[in-house]
Order: sequence, then structure tokens, then C-alpha cells
Amino acid sequence: MLERLKLINHPVRMRICQALHRARLSTTQLHAILKDVPKPSLYRHLRILLKNNLIQVVDRRQVNGIEEKIYSIDEAALEIRPQEIKSKADLSVLAEFASIYISAARDEFLSHLAQNDSADLSTYIFHDFAFYATDEEFSQLKHTLWQILADLETRAPAERRTRRRLLIVAHPSQAPTLSSPNFECEEPSDETA
Repeated sequence: MLERLKLINHPVRMRICQALHRARLSTTQLHAILKDVPKPSLYRHLRILLKNNLIQVVDRRQVNGIEEKIYSIDEAALEIRPQEIKSKADLSVLAEFASIYISAARDEFLSHLAQNDSADLSTYIFHDFAFYATDEEFSQLKHTLWQILADLETRAPAERRTRRRLLIVAHPSQAPTLSSPNFECEEPSDETA
């Protein structure tokens, strides 16, 4: 798994993988999404991903006498399994993957804002939640979110549907805990409860 992550740990390959998530796209369509990537570079990175079975050709069609390939990503090949992270070096690969992934999402977001001067900001979410939960409570939260999001991901494009992106990064926080020195927790008063 980590060898696969190492291959994806490149800004262009990461963006290709993100574009192909739940999509089937031709090189022309990919190039329209990744406008800043020169076509020769796009082809080179597609070959690397194909050779390593991270993406596959799912269809071929004739366009002006030229065969055009339609690509899809192998979602299972990109799944990060915690049991595969066994060393500090593995954690380093995972950290690099997270950094490039979040950076690519940030770049997509900034590009969207730059292209949409009159963007309706009520359709955006900017929020950072910090909370206390047991492992079981957190697992339940994750399961609930995944069920809702998995349902949304199966919906087909339609006239009033806009493709939206929700990036979730969750991790234990360095916030004070009950055992931290100088930690004070105010009990909610009747007025604020």
C-alpha cells in the first residue's frame, strides 16, 4: 500500500487521482480539469499510474479517427489501511500523502474562488470542530458520516445538482485534557445549559 502512496505523492498524479474519484474521464476531459498541466506531462503521469495499476482504461472510443481512452481509478487500491502503517518511515509517507492531498484540495478551492467572482458563499462551509469523544463515540460518528456521504456519492448528476467537495481530516488533537496541569473546566451554568 505504501508503495502506491509513494507513487501518488506527486502533485500532478494526486490531482489526476482526485479528478478520477467516482468518475470516468478521457485524457481530453482530464486536461480540461487540469488546465495548467501540459499534455505531455499529463500523458507521462497517466502512464505511471496505469503501469502501477492505480488507474485503468475502462473504455475506448473513436474521436476524429483517433482512439481515445477513458480512465477510471481503482478506489480499492487507494484505500489507506491503518494496519499497513508499521514504522516511522511509513508514517512519513502517510504524512507526505496527507500534505499533498490537502494542498491539491486547497489549490482546487482557490482556483474555484478565483474563477467565480460572484460565488455564493452560503454554499461554502468553513468550520473546524474540536470535541471530546471516546474511541467508540468517534467510531460511531465516522460510521454515520460515511453512510450519509456514501449515499450522496452514488447520486448521478442532475439539473439542479452541483458537484461538491467535502474534505474531512480528523485526528486526535493536542488540546488540554483532564490530566493536563492547569486544566480548568467550567461547569455549564443553568443559564448556558
